Amino acid sequence: MLAALAIAAAVRAAAYYSEDFSRMLATMLPFSLLGLAVLDGVVTRSPAPAADVVARLLAHWPVAVYGPLALSLVKAILGTIDAVRRR
Repeated sequence: MLAALAIAAAVRAAAYYSEDFSRMLATMLPFSLLGLAVLDGVVTRSPAPAADVVARLLAHWPVAVYGPLALSLVKAILGTIDAVRRR
């Protein structure tokens, strides 16, 4: 989940640099998250480990709460820098 937020922040930062570059990064986002899920063992075949995966995800609730807040803060900072730079 933290990796997904880092990738989203990178796409936001790239949007201020180049729109085409950010579009390319955004198209790679689902594939990179799928790769992380497969490597982390989130994708399972039996239902018993699926309950364990849900329990692990619920254990990381601070990332789910504070992550979007941090992403909004990054966007606000980048927007401020962009507005100051365009003056």
